[in-house]
Amino acid sequence: MRKIQALKTLLRMLLAALLIGASIAGCDAKDTSPPQSAESEIIGLQVEGLNYSGTPIGVFYVNDQWGGNVGTYAGGGGTATAIGLPALWRPDLKVTIKWRNDVLYAKDPKGLYTNVIDIPRYDGLKGGVFWVAFLPNDQIKVFASQYAPGHPQFPDRELINPRQYCLIRPDCHDKFYPEERVPEAWETLPIALQPSPPPVPAAVTAPSKEREERPAR
Repeated sequence: MRKIQALKTLLRMLLAALLIGASIAGCDAKDTSPPQSAESEIIGLQVEGLNYSGTPIGVFYVNDQWGGNVGTYAGGGGTATAIGLPALWRPDLKVTIKWRNDVLYAKDPKGLYTNVIDIPRYDGLKGGVFWVAFLPNDQIKVFASQYAPGHPQFPDRELINPRQYCLIRPDCHDKFYPEERVPEAWETLPIALQPSPPPVPAAVTAPSKEREERPAR
């Protein structure tokens, strides 16, 4: 009788050991699941519009997501729209931009222009902004960057803050901001990069008139 009882106890111990081993193996299987690859990682970027076209943008969409509107030579104001891009850039990346400016609105209040655009190369991007730049003649450029226009590391060195972009161009300045002065080169930089304190502008003095010597009579 004692032998039978000892055998039952041994069997219970073996069964418990098997159950514990199976439980540990299950936990290890979950813990060793393959991590998400960089190729499949998606980063979220806030969408912002930039208007260099000279015509107000009444509305624009990025991949059918509402992006807001952008006034004449304005931009940089955040919207509620975001876009997801792969962490690693691929040459086949494209985006669909739809928009309506005041010229199109006058012809068709519900009409939309459409343009499918290649997304330029980006590297090491962990977050930031997806910039949509509206240029003259209904041209559009897009950029994925953590830097704002005017920053030395922004992808397009020509595109600075839209308002300043206009002010430093005589034709645009005279048409849209004739009463404003042309900014200094350092003023076109993002605020974080501007010198502090700002340089003191050189004083402008009127040319002195030399005293005329009258011939003696």
